[in-house]
Amino acid sequence: MLSENVGRRVVGRDAVAAIVGESRWSLAQQGTRRNIHLVLLETFWDPARLKNFRFSEDPFDPRFRAWMDASRGAMALTPHFGHLTANAEFEALCGLPATEGGAIFVNSLRNPMPCLPRILGTMGYETQASHANTAGSWSRDRAYDLVGFSRFNAASSFEIDDVDELFLADASFYRQNAAALERPAGAQPVFNYLVSLSSHWPYRRDKQARPDVLAVSPESADLVDFANGLRYSSTAFADWVEQIRERDPDALIVAYGDHAP
Repeated sequence: MLSENVGRRVVGRDAVAAIVGESRWSLAQQGTRRNIHLVLLETFWDPARLKNFRFSEDPFDPRFRAWMDASRGAMALTPHFGHLTANAEFEALCGLPATEGGAIFVNSLRNPMPCLPRILGTMGYETQASHANTAGSWSRDRAYDLVGFSRFNAASSFEIDDVDELFLADASFYRQNAAALERPAGAQPVFNYLVSLSSHWPYRRDKQARPDVLAVSPESADLVDFANGLRYSSTAFADWVEQIRERDPDALIVAYGDHAP
């Protein structure tokens, strides 16, 4: 609040102190800046909610399930069912509803907005988005700049060395991201935004590299592919989280799913 009013003098330090009382507070620009990682997990929805199906194993990696349980079942309300990832991104990054039927990144976003990446950029963060798809998908090459990212790592920024039929496998995506984040102590803090991809419809995998590890009853080919894809994707994410935490225990990591399958 103080930062916003420096130029306008609507409210002063004494007034803020009187409102806050004995609580600890400081200017947003002061204090330690934690590295922040925000991860959109493609089509991450819990198949265990399908009560008429049984799974031979949990579709999620045990570490991922433990984090879900620790969140006490917290869920997010998403603006679309089964598609339009970009609108879930817009809501998460900008805190505004995606109320139209089409993609806001494509149809409505025309001017720079004070979204999370831009705000963190003013606080000294390096702000980067990574998504191993074509740069123009959902007009991200334009939209990410308008919401405040200073860098966008699209498919051309990655070595496409491990593919699940259509998309770079998440294991490679996270591995390459972790390598790119290595930096000396005291470096500029980073806001690292990731959009995963290999669990995208039509849920096809390189089954020589990633064979089925769980079965579904009653049989459903689509659900088998989806659930097994989630297992591999959640494992790749959990491996990445452990790697980030090992070298940066104070990192803030937030993950969310964009929509149901």
